[in-house]
Amino acid sequence: MKKTPRRIAGDAAGPPLSRLENFVLSRVDGQLSVRDIVDLTGLAAPQVEQILTRLSERGAIEVAEGPSAPRLDELLADEPLAHADEIVEEVPGAIPPPPDSWIAEDLPEAPPPMLVAVDAEADVAAADDRDVPDSQLELPPEEDWGTADDASPVDSGADSLENLPEDPDAPAGEEGEEEKKHPSLVPAEGDVTDPDEANPQDLHNYRKIFEVKYHKLTPDERVKAAKFVDGADLMALCFDPDPHVVKAILENDRASLEHARLIAAHHRNPVGLAALCERVTILKDGRVQRMLLRNPQLTEALARKILMPKRLLEIYKASNDRDVGDRTRTTAKGLFKGKFSRATPEEKFEVIWNTEGRVLPALLGQTIDMKTAALFCARNFTSVVLIQAFSRFPATPPSILSHMLRQPLVKRHVHIRNMVLQHPNVPSEAKRKA
Repeated sequence: MKKTPRRIAGDAAGPPLSRLENFVLSRVDGQLSVRDIVDLTGLAAPQVEQILTRLSERGAIEVAEGPSAPRLDELLADEPLAHADEIVEEVPGAIPPPPDSWIAEDLPEAPPPMLVAVDAEADVAAADDRDVPDSQLELPPEEDWGTADDASPVDSGADSLENLPEDPDAPAGEEGEEEKKHPSLVPAEGDVTDPDEANPQDLHNYRKIFEVKYHKLTPDERVKAAKFVDGADLMALCFDPDPHVVKAILENDRASLEHARLIAAHHRNPVGLAALCERVTILKDGRVQRMLLRNPQLTEALARKILMPKRLLEIYKASNDRDVGDRTRTTAKGLFKGKFSRATPEEKFEVIWNTEGRVLPALLGQTIDMKTAALFCARNFTSVVLIQAFSRFPATPPSILSHMLRQPLVKRHVHIRNMVLQHPNVPSEAKRKA
């Protein structure tokens, strides 16, 4: 027989129960024996018996005698073990294993998952309990909702990139709206738009206007129209391949540098380019010059006319510009080499120093005068590229080589010093000191 405590309805007599007594009382369900309660609580058996005795005296429980639970050895007495060597001794105080009747086949099937309805008001109430700001729970006004077509495929509430302002600090107004519509056609202060930076769609529209409206006209009709039209029509006529039309555009009072740049970039007739270069005010514009140099139909005479007034450094850059045609680059290289011998010492020093000597291979056969060499001797050499370039240039003056040998950069690096010492123009005295 086993002792099975059962709870009695009502409150226990006497003072309130202690925490430990409430803990033991919570395990009393009328089915667990005293031994089972000891195993579940983890307390010592004498201590559990004392607590149960006090609970019984105070009228909280009653202890009744019942049939004892079968032991594991009794349940398995009549059944042979499949693996005798795997018998595990019963550990004192351990929870007894379940009887054989507890098998998966006898258990009821699990009920299907239930669909729980979502209560929107309950969700909002729960959000209020989490102290969420009211601004996050309010819907935007109806005028800000937009339509289904305005929604982004990624995030329907995200702003479109086209609606974002290009400059947050820019003042709002009609002028700002125009800049958003045509940002590439808005001229900067005191200048107009570079055709290279213009909107390709606008250039396509101008060319389309010419093809649809003016291409079918005779050359005389296009020349007559170029003298008085304005706006998009005048921009469209800048794509006309006839040089007489270009001359008529330049005679138009409404023509500006913007039209001249379009002609310089897209006109493919040397006669029309020559007419453009005859206008001194137009030829002084730097962007017109750059577009003309990149035009493959620019003649050698026009290239010299553009490059001759420039400094040596600008001519050297034009001779190495990949966007410039081969014929114009060859003209620039010959002009640079011929102008170097007549340039001032300051200009020679500028182009060699700023390019770190990369210009010296283009100056083979040229010499560096004493005044130019004196300007180099007054500077500290901190560029390895410049030192190597002078070491390979056959006409490097002895004064520059001696000055380079005294530089800390050359003294610290043996291979650079040996490169300078191998130059045939190094003075013997400088070699002995080195």
